[in-house]
Amino acid sequence: MSEPQVLMPVNCPECGAESLFRLSVSAAADALTSDHPVQLRSDCHARVWIANPAEREQMRGYLGAACIDAIRQYSDALGHGSALGATAPRYSILLHDRPVP
Repeated sequence: MSEPQVLMPVNCPECGAESLFRLSVSAAADALTSDHPVQLRSDCHARVWIANPAEREQMRGYLGAACIDAIRQYSDALGHGSALGATAPRYSILLHDRPVP
């Protein structure tokens, strides 16, 4: 099984097109907690840049949502129902190899 990933929309600095940037949960958490730079990449021009403070804060939010989603999925897989609310999410921003139950 591959490591879970966080998906985050980014805008290409060259043309402004939006695409989804993927980063492993561990790499995102490490970069955000240690203040290391995070390199973002756009799909349209293969452009790479360092995340600015607003993009880092956005990543922090998506990482938090991914962790909540993972807890919810784990609880559902154990048959305990949703531990964090009455309804399960319609989609997951946390990528993994097995299908979402």
